[in-house]
This record gives sequence, C-alpha cells and structure tokens, in this order.
Amino acid sequence: MESHEVEEIKRHFDVIAEGLRGDIKTIAEGHSILNRKLDSVQKEITTLREENAKEHKELHQEIDNLRGENTEEHKEILSELKLSYAELNHRMSTLENK
Repeated sequence: MESHEVEEIKRHFDVIAEGLRGDIKTIAEGHSILNRKLDSVQKEITTLREENAKEHKELHQEIDNLRGENTEEHKEILSELKLSYAELNHRMSTLENK
C-alpha cells in the first residue's frame, strides 16, 4: 500500500472517529438530562408521599375528634332522655295521685 492510500485511510477513520465522538457525546448528554429528570420525579414523589402521610395523619386526627364529639353528644342525649322520662314519670305520678 502506498503512503497516500494509508493517509487517506487514516483521514477516513479520523472522520468516522470524530462522528462517533459526537454521537457518544450526544448520548451522554441525553443520559445526563434523563438522570436529572428522574431525580426530579423521585423528589416530587417523595414530597407527595410526605404530604399524603401528613394529610392522612390529620384526617385520622379529625376522625378521632369527631368520634369523641359524637360520643359526648350521645351521652348528653341519653342524659336528656333519662331526665325527660323522669319528668314524665313524675308528672304521671302527680296526675295519678290527683
């Protein structure tokens, strides 16, 4: 092989190698962008999970509070019913005695 053929082959491979370097660089940049996007999505998911856990806890606290209020109001209603029955019983006894 003559030296000019060897030089031409070298130039050809240099062009191919430069093209490959560009393609590899593009792929690496794309990979980097995807990694940043994935990190961002994972961070957002973590934030949403934390907010969800907080709201879940607050909701359960509100339910517990409502149950407590319901229990107290139920006791009050029962107490008022007993008082009403006692008053009715007293009135009936008074009427019977008259």
